Amino acid sequence: DKFEAQMEKADADLELAMVDERKRIDALKKEVRNLLDALAKQEDARLNEYLELRSRTAATREEYESGVATRIGGYANTGRYASSQNIRMGNSFAGLINSQDDTMAKIYAQANAGDDAPAAAPESSRGS
Repeated sequence: DKFEAQMEKADADLELAMVDERKRIDALKKEVRNLLDALAKQEDARLNEYLELRSRTAATREEYESGVATRIGGYANTGRYASSQNIRMGNSFAGLINSQDDTMAKIYAQANAGDDAPAAAPESSRGS
């Protein structure tokens, strides 16, 4: 009977400890959720600040470019003109000087061959 009483007391103590641990785990889960919510709010605030800064920067750049274009009588550079141009450098006199070992001459030769990408630099000229 004494052994059974000790076992029942140990079981009751273990049950109380398990209830306390469950309460502690629930409290920790709640704290973790709160921390994750706080982090999400901070992330949202940073994202909103970044987007606001980008829009202010774009507006300032647009205002500056339109002011410059107005002063010089031109228009803002959108890059569309340059992308439509086809560069032909084969008839350039500067491209013919030292053309055997000149990197620019290799680029000219490749451009004239119809290849748009410049040739890769030789292994000896690359930095290690």
